[in-house]
Amino acid sequence: MFNPLKIFKKAEESGEEPEVNQEEIIKNALKEDGNKTKEIADKREEPASNKNPKDFIKLTTEIDRLKIAVESFGEVRKGLTERITGLSEQIGELRAMILDRDRTIQEIELKSVKAADLVESVHPDKLMIEIQKEDAKFEALKANLEGNEAIMNRIMEELKEVRKKIEFFRGIEEIIKLGEEVKKELVEIKKVEANINIDADKVETIYSELRKKFQDVDLFSGNLQELKINLSQNTKDVDFLKNKVTELADKEELERLVKKVQRYVEALQEINKKSSLSKDVSQLKTMLEGLK
Repeated sequence: MFNPLKIFKKAEESGEEPEVNQEEIIKNALKEDGNKTKEIADKREEPASNKNPKDFIKLTTEIDRLKIAVESFGEVRKGLTERITGLSEQIGELRAMILDRDRTIQEIELKSVKAADLVESVHPDKLMIEIQKEDAKFEALKANLEGNEAIMNRIMEELKEVRKKIEFFRGIEEIIKLGEEVKKELVEIKKVEANINIDADKVETIYSELRKKFQDVDLFSGNLQELKINLSQNTKDVDFLKNKVTELADKEELERLVKKVQRYVEALQEINKKSSLSKDVSQLKTMLEGLK
């Protein structure tokens, strides 16, 4: 019976990659199956007289064995086809990888050729001489830079000291400014204090004037009470005199009554004049309430 695994075993023993041809494997398998079936048909065509029971049993067992072999071959063929498809896919991938590698190798070769051409065009010997010259210049510049760096460090230290001094002087300037501001504030405070003293003097004068006016008011109120009493008495006298005048019509008495009445009128006019003090008193009261 055809065994397709023999091809892979031989390839593995030889260390070579097996060349898989699916059509060839299937043809070989079908060829061997045809040979087997042909042998079975030939055996069946033999005359029955030549067969005995043992040969018949043997033949049936052989047929069963062939059936099992065919079934197993079908499974093997299925697995083999799957493996062949997988191998063909892997071979395709390998071919693609090989093509990519060939392309990259070609690109690398082109780049290497270009690099070689560039190196030849640059003249490495001359380039090394130029590099050595540049290195010498670099060392000289490095020495100059180190010297300049030392000078810069000294300058930075001096600048730090100058900054400290400037900050100190700035602090003094700030103190002077604060002193001037304090002086200005003291001058303003003194001005306010002077204004307060002036206002206090004004208040004292107003208070003394008010005290005097209140004393005058007290005197006026006392005089007013006396005048009221006199006025009431005079009204009584006038009433009495009116009664007397009606009773007596003597000229002398009339003249005396007229004089008394004139005196009363004059007294009343003086009272009216003095009544302006009441207005002054009311004004003083309003002023006191405003000061409160």
